[in-house]
Amino acid sequence: MKIRVLCAGCSTGEEPYSIAMALLESLRYPKAWDVEILAGDLSPACLKKAETGFYEEERLKGLPPAFREKYLEWIDGGAMVREEVKKLIRFFPLNLLGVVNGESLPMESGFSGFDFIFCRNVMIYFSIDTQQRLVNSLYNLLLPGGFLFTGDAEALHIYDHGFQTVNDAECLIYTRVEKNGHGKAA
Repeated sequence: MKIRVLCAGCSTGEEPYSIAMALLESLRYPKAWDVEILAGDLSPACLKKAETGFYEEERLKGLPPAFREKYLEWIDGGAMVREEVKKLIRFFPLNLLGVVNGESLPMESGFSGFDFIFCRNVMIYFSIDTQQRLVNSLYNLLLPGGFLFTGDAEALHIYDHGFQTVNDAECLIYTRVEKNGHGKAA
């Protein structure tokens, strides 16, 4: 079985590594799953830092203690993400304006969509029109029933979209529902 995740605007990699750790912890038989996390960012410097998997101790304070013990190798001044976590993530250059304009992502043939998309604290940097087009693009990249995570300042209520809010979540989470012919969720 496959799980595909997109982290759009992954910065220095903390988010995709945390997602990988959470998946390893929550899947009953993690080795039986084909997990791929695509983590993209516009900044080559951020991607270079992310690929190393090294983080100063100060940057790891928000990580659950169980994750810190199980998935990090502590060395002077910080910790290195263990290989079992790193192998789930593929970092790549990502310009979301390219995605909005129809550029494809580096996926294998037969790719049908993402189960989860994290696009947190990125949309706020775009115009309202571009944000709407990005929401449409993310909808098209997500499998029906898949989940979109946005930042606290990026509620989707001002856009026309086919997402439904996940109630009682501790952050902004939306699920993809099929649209009817008028662009609204069915």
